[in-house]
Amino acid sequence: MRKVSVLLAVAVLGVGVTAFGQVARPGKTGVVSLRPATDTATPGFERVAGEDAIFVSQNAPLTGADVTATAVAKDGGLTLTISPVAASRLASVDGRLAIMLDEQVIAAPMIASKTADTLTLGGLLPGQAQRIVRVLGAPPVAPIGPTITVVPSATQVQAGQPINVDVFISGVTDLRGYQVAVDVSGGRTGQLSISDMTVDTSRPDFVFGNAQAVNTVDRATGRMLAAMYSGGVAALQSKYLGSYTLSSNGAAGDFTVQVRLGNDTMLRSSNGDSISHQLGADATINVGGFETAPRVRLTK
Repeated sequence: MRKVSVLLAVAVLGVGVTAFGQVARPGKTGVVSLRPATDTATPGFERVAGEDAIFVSQNAPLTGADVTATAVAKDGGLTLTISPVAASRLASVDGRLAIMLDEQVIAAPMIASKTADTLTLGGLLPGQAQRIVRVLGAPPVAPIGPTITVVPSATQVQAGQPINVDVFISGVTDLRGYQVAVDVSGGRTGQLSISDMTVDTSRPDFVFGNAQAVNTVDRATGRMLAAMYSGGVAALQSKYLGSYTLSSNGAAGDFTVQVRLGNDTMLRSSNGDSISHQLGADATINVGGFETAPRVRLTK
């Protein structure tokens, strides 16, 4: 039965349990700038090492302060509201635009369109638009849709104390299957490691309720999957997807727990279509009372 469950979940989600990939994410403090970017060496551009090396302009036509509002489209595109003066500084800028936090690249999407007071970016990974929104700090002006959120059982613990982190979904109207994974980063010393993971179908807030469904977990990659045999459910309010137990042995400082970007996190509708989604706020867990600044890492 276990093998059948795994095969059904994989069939619905269209993924292999052994495949994995990790995309790191940025911190949330510092100076934000938006700079022209290219894949090839160009005068006036500096090489930035990342998962994909890119070259970024030494000049920043926009900063985070130029962005006054944001809107994320259902297809994952991101529209930024900017002043006409800021828009004029982008008149000759096309191609890729690097979103940078201090000197680290958060993302380098394509410029899809420009108007006198807006800038629309495309080519973003699932959930990446919402991450840029949080880094920019500008208020959203439109609903963003299905949201996956992590909620820890405690935000401060002593070293050696386990922490449970639940994953929830909201704002979805037709969900048949899902796959989620989380990453943990930061800290002064040691690490928070995943010691257990489960999909507790007995919880009254389980997203599929009493419907016939299967689930499995892949501890090697930190992913959990679940799928209904048929049909789909609506989860407009927050519904439970699964739980992680984190071990804090030897850890100290502030750690960030976040839903993983990319294909390790996905939603599927009743007809098998991929559902665009955004990621809720990251969870910060302090171990031992020590404070540390978040570690900034590169994203695609």
